[in-house]
Amino acid sequence: MTTTPTSPPPPGAQLIVEVTPTDIFPNCGRYIPTAETLTVSPHTPEPERPPLEPAWKAHPLFADVLPQRRR
Repeated sequence: MTTTPTSPPPPGAQLIVEVTPTDIFPNCGRYIPTAETLTVSPHTPEPERPPLEPAWKAHPLFADVLPQRRR
């Protein structure tokens, strides 16, 4: 593990994980949808505002596995 990330962390990041893949499998093109992005998600981190919590994180099922600040 290195302590210096290869790029600056995104706004609001608590942890950056660097992985080295050992097995890579190609996707069949017929299973890859085409999508057009028309707007930026409200969950996209921005330096000027706190992150918007997704609704699923409020579900009691996940309460014991989320970091304390997310509960």
